[in-house]
Amino acid sequence: MAGLINDSVEHRAVRDSVAGIAARYGSRYFLQRGRAGEGIEDLWKDLGAAGLLGLHLPEEYGGGGGGMTEAVVVVEELGAHGMPLLIWVISPAICGNILSQHGSVSLKQQWLPSIATGARKWHLV
Repeated sequence: MAGLINDSVEHRAVRDSVAGIAARYGSRYFLQRGRAGEGIEDLWKDLGAAGLLGLHLPEEYGGGGGGMTEAVVVVEELGAHGMPLLIWVISPAICGNILSQHGSVSLKQQWLPSIATGARKWHLV
């Protein structure tokens, strides 16, 4: 798939990993859960276990050490499979990135590892 970026070999591997997880759930899962006002915890847990929620976060805090380009690859691929996860953009991408760039060491230690695994997420209330 042609995305916003020109894929490297690593980006292609990330896309393949996301596609594999997305295929296990399917867009129907995402739509049904959303329409019923239910969460996507199982999908979220699998994305975290595969390292796909924190691959752009610093390695010393449980991330993959990549950057925002890698985050775009994940979000793009999820969207291509009918799973446009706004929560991915809010929690790992925006909040995680702001914390990793500007947070105190204490805040980074408190939040980034659990954002990277999907154990915690920030969301709009």
